[in-house]
Amino acid sequence: MDIGNQLREWREANGLSQSELEGRTGLVCSYISQVEQGHTLPTLPVLETWVKALGFGLYQVSLGVNERPKAPKFPKLGAQERNLLALFAKMPGEDKSFLISLAREMVKGIGDSEDQ
Repeated sequence: MDIGNQLREWREANGLSQSELEGRTGLVCSYISQVEQGHTLPTLPVLETWVKALGFGLYQVSLGVNERPKAPKFPKLGAQERNLLALFAKMPGEDKSFLISLAREMVKGIGDSEDQ
């Protein structure tokens, strides 16, 4: 199903006219009609506004499912990693930027030496 068709079905399921959706979103009726007919695609911010006004989540449009995707499972952090993250969080912004750029340069250097 294309996005425009899905948005039209959701709007109609909510018992809304295009004019009522215009009032909720600020999108003009002619634009709503163009999207619903498949003549144009909304930008991501517009799509987010649209689906929120209809009571849906953006993930339901992009994945075409009714369930929120499960968050990935990350490995548990040890005491040293938690301590390092806590110290990083307390650093001033310019120090964080410097540390990140330094780490990137180190990774580049490792990649360069592996290529040789």
